[in-house]
Amino acid sequence: MTDQELPPPGPTPESAALQVEWQKLTSDNLTSVRESAGKWRDGLAAQITLVTAGLVVSGPDKIGDLPTSWQWGIAGGLVLGMLLVLTGLLLTVAVAAGTPKALTFEDFKELGGDRVAANALQATVGANRLKLARRLAVPGIVLVLLSIGAWLVSPTEPASSLQVTTADTIYCGELSSGDGGVLTLKLNGESQPTSITYKDVVNAAIVESCPAPRTPR
Repeated sequence: MTDQELPPPGPTPESAALQVEWQKLTSDNLTSVRESAGKWRDGLAAQITLVTAGLVVSGPDKIGDLPTSWQWGIAGGLVLGMLLVLTGLLLTVAVAAGTPKALTFEDFKELGGDRVAANALQATVGANRLKLARRLAVPGIVLVLLSIGAWLVSPTEPASSLQVTTADTIYCGELSSGDGGVLTLKLNGESQPTSITYKDVVNAAIVESCPAPRTPR
């Protein structure tokens, strides 16, 4: 019998042990990927909840105090950032929960009839999805944080004040009511609002700032 007719050598104890370890590692990879996706899912969900709660508490009236250009920039950053984070969250949910799919016999044959190969394929797909989720979620988180930071340092449009002149006093403050023939002003430094009847008003003008809340004439 020539060398070409010799059967291939059988597996050695070392190669058999290596195959067992590879199968074990492959099986653990799927569990590891899903556990990692679960942690990312929980973190992203908590981040979305925190940001949403903060926006609800702050209210749209707060952003309404900003100049128009800042409103559009901050709102656009928040929306785009939250969309990126939400997309990443959905991908991590899909990886953590798995994607149930009926494996046909033909599909199983294409994988060599090996359960380990099937798990390895799922682990690879899950790892790729998790990588994509991180690439979307991390910039989304940064964008949300930058938008919130811009919100905190953004200038607010100065509120107009009303200056009301009577026969003996000039009042200047924020108009809170004008019903029933009475002007009600909130004067800076005074806890109680000041009421002025229309018949006592000599002049009224909108001003950007008040040099003094109450000035005798």
